[in-house]
Amino acid sequence: MGMKENAEVVRNGYDAFAKGDLETLRELIAADAVWKVPGKSPLAGDKKGIEATLSYFTQLFELTDGTLKAEPLDFAVGAEHVIVSQLTTGERNGKSLKIDAVLVFSFRDGKISGCSEFENDQYKLDEFFS
Repeated sequence: MGMKENAEVVRNGYDAFAKGDLETLRELIAADAVWKVPGKSPLAGDKKGIEATLSYFTQLFELTDGTLKAEPLDFAVGAEHVIVSQLTTGERNGKSLKIDAVLVFSFRDGKISGCSEFENDQYKLDEFFS
């Protein structure tokens, strides 16, 4: 698949995430994908495989009572990666979250094979989920 197709996979992934559509996400993410979550919160660490990745997404929804939103702002598309600048917002236990992040998606055989998250305020994200 090419750059245009990879960008479309990521856009479809953002749409599915916004709807909480885990089945569509399952179709877009490789079975052995690794989702890298930085920081020191209970959610941090590498999510290895589709089940661990979807479990992470479920935790995000549950911990925020469905308020977590990932709004893509800009896309940079290369031959092997799609880089997305996003705004992440949510509410949890009376706390509000609003931070910028960059996610780097990698691909294999037309599916997302990995993602690395980079938040602009890791301390704020860790505190929000701790």
